[in-house]
Amino acid sequence: MPVNQEAKPRLVDERLVAALSHETRAHALTVFTERPASTKEIAAELKESVSAVWYHVDKLVKLGCIELVRSEKRRGAMEHFYRATVRHFLDAEAWKTLPGRSRLTITMGILRSISGDVDEAVRAKTVESTENHLSRTLLMLDREGWEESNALLDETLEGLLEIREKSAVRLAKSDEQPIRASVSMMEFQLPSRAGS
Repeated sequence: MPVNQEAKPRLVDERLVAALSHETRAHALTVFTERPASTKEIAAELKESVSAVWYHVDKLVKLGCIELVRSEKRRGAMEHFYRATVRHFLDAEAWKTLPGRSRLTITMGILRSISGDVDEAVRAKTVESTENHLSRTLLMLDREGWEESNALLDETLEGLLEIREKSAVRLAKSDEQPIRASVSMMEFQLPSRAGS
């Protein structure tokens, strides 16, 4: 069952900001937004102990970010599966309200996740695929261009989330294996260079 689409996806709760500032919780919340998963599955993905991951999953439950959707008996123990209650992300207004330290902590967590995705793809040699998209574009923009660029990235993110939802519906009705993909969009200001 997909994440509740009725609730407006906004993040303004400082407790959730604190949750996202830890890499394990941020990864777990991303997984729970994509699909129901267990603590054991996330621990295996992160190569961490189940008890260490459970600590972070429990925090997300207490924050109301995720909910239990089912439990299955496995080898005499219960394995609990969770999903996100709503799609959590920081919209532009919420991002502006955060203290600089919180923005830096969350940014660094996202960059570590991107780095981990790149490392995984390099090791698996999937970066050699002819179907990948990789680009880097340096721009010199005026304020209006900067704002237009930000708006375009926001629209692109919304489009990607729609594609993900449509794919989830199609995958649920077929035997097709999902293609795991990582899409990273970044735009940030660079310091001025001397003489520019």
